[in-house]
Amino acid sequence: MPVSESRSAKRPVLLGVLILYILMCLFFGGASRFALNGHVALQATAAFGIAVLAATWPSATSIKSVRIPIFVLGAIAIVGIAQSILIPAQYWQTLPGRNEVFESLMSLDVVMGAMPSSLNVEATHASVGYVLTPLFVILLCVRIGLSPLQRIMPAFFCQLGAVFALVGLSQIYVGHEGFLYLYENTNIGAPVGTFANVNHFASLLLMISPFAVYLVAGASARRRETDQTAAMMLMIYSCLLLLTVGIAAAGSLAIYFLSIPIVSLALVATRANTFEGRGRMLSRIAVASIVILGASIVWNSPVLNGLGLIGSDDDPTSRQNMWSFTIAAIQEYWPIGSGMGTYESVIPHFENPDEVTSRYIALAHNEYLQLAMEMGAAGVVIAFTGATWLIIRARAIWFGGDSNRTQIMRKMAFLGILVCCSHSIVDYPARTPAIASVLAVYVALVSLPQVERSKPKNIKVQSDKRRVL
Repeated sequence: MPVSESRSAKRPVLLGVLILYILMCLFFGGASRFALNGHVALQATAAFGIAVLAATWPSATSIKSVRIPIFVLGAIAIVGIAQSILIPAQYWQTLPGRNEVFESLMSLDVVMGAMPSSLNVEATHASVGYVLTPLFVILLCVRIGLSPLQRIMPAFFCQLGAVFALVGLSQIYVGHEGFLYLYENTNIGAPVGTFANVNHFASLLLMISPFAVYLVAGASARRRETDQTAAMMLMIYSCLLLLTVGIAAAGSLAIYFLSIPIVSLALVATRANTFEGRGRMLSRIAVASIVILGASIVWNSPVLNGLGLIGSDDDPTSRQNMWSFTIAAIQEYWPIGSGMGTYESVIPHFENPDEVTSRYIALAHNEYLQLAMEMGAAGVVIAFTGATWLIIRARAIWFGGDSNRTQIMRKMAFLGILVCCSHSIVDYPARTPAIASVLAVYVALVSLPQVERSKPKNIKVQSDKRRVL
């Protein structure tokens, strides 16, 4: 069997592995807490998968298109490992923010040996493992290729999002019974799907929504082809309606604000030759009608009444206070950082003792501030590298080349990435393996090159022979 045929035969298997692993992440990786059993299993699976992929990697398959995302993930892991290296005590005490700890230990007559720069090395070790999930997904996508991903993943994500929306709505109607919730520490009574946090549930649904608009537009453009297309259109419209209802019912203010520009950009992106004419107009009318209908269902339902207020608490654990504490910690530990995963154990030292309640701050609810606090200057450089790469890809996708179907699909994936990055300003969605796995697929979709199929050479030979005869 030729090498190309062998690789082609393996793609369905790899695609099945990718879908199965994403399902595992969505069902067992919906929380952001470190060292959960489900997370350990996902990391172990990813580590094994990466090893297998590395051992069987074809020499002709290049990772050049995703080298920056892989570099970012690798840099995060390297920083975490570096923060775990033992440093002699006389040098350790000179690091920013460590002298007070050193003096306290000395006052207790504790003899200090070599110490890691991380203030909680166990949490740092646990944090390093979280890069395995997105790394494994990206490498799988590279092996599969853009064409199979483009055919399968938009519809897969839309159907999966619709199922999760149904689960979330069921959780609302069940109320505080709790048997539909996967996590003990969760938003009981709110739609969370398979997540622990209702905001992350809403974030995932909005990340998927551009693909629903993409499928609606494509189905509208082919509406007269077959009865099967009509059935497909009905299914896509139903998915979009469920996604809209799920987002509206979740009550995440940040997602509400993001929804308008994201859906608007998705509609603008479908203005291409493949979606023009009456089909394009019908798709816009359908999307607008479904969004209005979904919002009306939520706001006029007595069961869903009062949603939309989640996340606006004005207390010591509000986002403004979290950010002020985080900024103070950044200044204290700059430029080394406190160590990956140390936020929960370090930030209490910066809280006002008079305002401490039974609620505690586990994460900064601003991914970029937390990176700067835990990883110092290295975290800023990594974030800047990722942002620069994303801007370059956005320019190439939105302003470069023809707006063919693949290019439109890339725009939808970019909008999904934009949802996650924007939501990370006020939350931490990418710290859940569930969203990290979906985000990794989107990164691959905006990065992988489109390989054009070449005609077999024997066709040309046969045509030449006919002309001779």
